[in-house]
Amino acid sequence: MSSNKESSKMLYYMKKSRELYDYVIEKKAIECGITKQEADILLFFYNNKNLDRAIDAVTYRGFSKSYVSKALALLLERGLVEIKSDNIDKRYQRIIILDKASNIVSCLKDTQKRYFDSIKKGISKEDFMVHIKVIDTMIENVKNMMKG
Repeated sequence: MSSNKESSKMLYYMKKSRELYDYVIEKKAIECGITKQEADILLFFYNNKNLDRAIDAVTYRGFSKSYVSKALALLLERGLVEIKSDNIDKRYQRIIILDKASNIVSCLKDTQKRYFDSIKKGISKEDFMVHIKVIDTMIENVKNMMKG
């Protein structure tokens, strides 16, 4: 297989995986009575307890500022999150998921887990870890290429 075909296939797989994930999460979000944006933000903050600022969702998940802002406004309106000023640096606000959101977050987490379990089905843990190592190496290669 030529390098162009391999590259195209890899890009297609990444895109398709993202589309399928988004579809599954959006479907569950609708069942829970929230938008996909709200689901994405709830999952991000639930899964990353050490990251609790809106800018963290922008930086680490790649959401646009407007995407995060709109989702947080909806979540605030529904009483599912609370925003508090940072005690140390008043420029930042901390996002807190409230207990009222626990059933929704639980449903979303279950759906997320089932999605990731399904993509690993039939793949040994060892093979999956090799896959992860290869992806990590590829990302490092690109970072190094961009530096020089």
